[in-house]
Amino acid sequence: MGQTLLTIDVMVLLSSLIYLDVRQMAYTLIYVWIFSVMVNFTQQGAYAARGILIISNQSAAISEAIMEQLNRGTTFLKAEGGYSKKSKQIVYCVVSPSELHTLKKLVESIDDEAFISIMAVNEAIGEGFTYKRPKKYKIL
Repeated sequence: MGQTLLTIDVMVLLSSLIYLDVRQMAYTLIYVWIFSVMVNFTQQGAYAARGILIISNQSAAISEAIMEQLNRGTTFLKAEGGYSKKSKQIVYCVVSPSELHTLKKLVESIDDEAFISIMAVNEAIGEGFTYKRPKKYKIL
């Protein structure tokens, strides 16, 4: 929605260069961009997250590493390959956008042939995604 508004506003602003000077148009463009960012933020919610589906032959090891190193819960989903007809376990996990890079590197270090699907999660409610963050214990 924000991108659409920004695109339409830019087209209108470009056509208004006939009667506006470039300086006024530049200021207006800045305000339009800020507005589009705010629209996207409002639509996504304050606790936007990413849902990760990981298909691997090392599902158990990946799940353990996610729970230990990222302090995030995982869920196993039973699946069957469409072509191979082999049973597999899919690891499902929800992480914050800031943890996404770490998760990808973690999975790659365990199984560099793993298939990872990343989905936008509009709202995540529960431990780790609300005002209460999970406690991270440090060993002294």
